[in-house]
Amino acid sequence: MKKIIAVILLVACHSFVHAQDNINKELSKLFLNLKLELAPEKMIADSNLTFEKFVRDIPEFDDKVTILLTEFTENKAITSKIVTGEIQIIQKNSEIKYGKYEVVQNLKFQTFEELLQVYNKLSKQYEALGRYNRTHTNEEGDKYFVKHISKTITLEDKSKSIQLSLSYSIPRNKETGYHLFIGYRF
Repeated sequence: MKKIIAVILLVACHSFVHAQDNINKELSKLFLNLKLELAPEKMIADSNLTFEKFVRDIPEFDDKVTILLTEFTENKAITSKIVTGEIQIIQKNSEIKYGKYEVVQNLKFQTFEELLQVYNKLSKQYEALGRYNRTHTNEEGDKYFVKHISKTITLEDKSKSIQLSLSYSIPRNKETGYHLFIGYRF
């Protein structure tokens, strides 16, 4: 009986570790092979991408934010043609000691149909890996956008919880472009 329980636990642990590795590989691929588990400075040092660094004051919080920015036109995890893309790694000084930061990818597409296809594919792919999913639709919009759609998928990575967000807005004016924002935060 003890051997059966040990085998079951071993299989369960192996499946859990394999699922964790799969989540990390998929997220890394989505974010241009960045090692998202590293601190921001180490992440960019280990990357083939070239980043610009900006530091801005946040006077209302008596804090500073560091933004590491890179631009690209191709992401192998996205099958639709990207007009332009950028990744920002954002970290407030007050979050450094906790190891918190956010990575935001902004993808611009030629058509709304391409954006929607990528959004639906990524939603389906990461919802299958997630523990919790929440979708929010703002039908009111504003003077620039008809409505906003955002989805937050909570993924478990060993001892921490990762929030993956997918969001887009339908512009009133087509010249604004069709942007999909993908955010990674824990």
